[in-house]
Amino acid sequence: MIQSWFKNFFKLLLILISIAWRPTAGQSELNWNKLTHSQTTIYFQQSDLENARQIIYFINEISPAFSTEVKLSIINPVDIYICPSQAIFNSLTRGQIPEWSEAVTISGRNAIILKSPLWSQSRRNFRATVIHELVHILISQKVNHHPVPTWLHEGLAVYFSGEAELASSAMVGKALTTNSLIPLNRIDYVLTFQRDKALLAYQESYLVVKFIIDNYGFSAIPQLLEGFQQHQSLDEIFQKVTRMNFSDFEAQWQQFIQNDRRWDVILDIDNLLWTSIGILFIIAVITLYIRNRKRVKEWEQSE
Repeated sequence: MIQSWFKNFFKLLLILISIAWRPTAGQSELNWNKLTHSQTTIYFQQSDLENARQIIYFINEISPAFSTEVKLSIINPVDIYICPSQAIFNSLTRGQIPEWSEAVTISGRNAIILKSPLWSQSRRNFRATVIHELVHILISQKVNHHPVPTWLHEGLAVYFSGEAELASSAMVGKALTTNSLIPLNRIDYVLTFQRDKALLAYQESYLVVKFIIDNYGFSAIPQLLEGFQQHQSLDEIFQKVTRMNFSDFEAQWQQFIQNDRRWDVILDIDNLLWTSIGILFIIAVITLYIRNRKRVKEWEQSE
């Protein structure tokens, strides 16, 4: 009953967002250049022409892997906007995106809004950002815009984009030492997290998806998405793919992470130990120097 209500609410919310997303003053005042390839149209300013061309190249480069490995492809036309300024980005996203975000996908409109790398201060690779957002579009189209857990969305996006900072376990290792892993269902609220917590959420999402692929193969991904497309419950979907309900799957994954990442924890402690030894060594050297200087003065005075 609750799950049915949630799905209906999600559909309504998606429709409202899609209706609400219309060109604002900031967008309509610009004379956008257009570059179209197959089912993708890039909207950009002349200064971003090379970036627009790169986006087409990135899509052509990654599409075979999407199609072969996880059965994802562009079904409906996709619009991609390269924003020439923060003001335009804020205008197109209604200012609802956290400052650490470099892009956003509006799946109900099959649109991707990107910050231009010409002004963005992000350390993220532009190729990785484009592929990350494209994965969100492909997933949404595959499931007919039905709800999909954020951890699966983000995990697949990171897996294929190969973002080094996100496809990592550094934050997870630290979370294990403080027993602060984020439950997978809480990752749905990632856009409300502060940057460090969001980074942990992305890393967890990546590691879950990697765990699924390593243990059940790439074929598990289209099976999961097919379940969401057919309105099946999380337990039904995971029972079919993993032979266990979702709670048991999450517990198995957490146990795997605790065992597999214990060396990350040890490495962290090791670094802390060596840093402490270094500090103690410096203190000892300074103390010895002061003591020797004092002795030299005492000898000079005695003579």
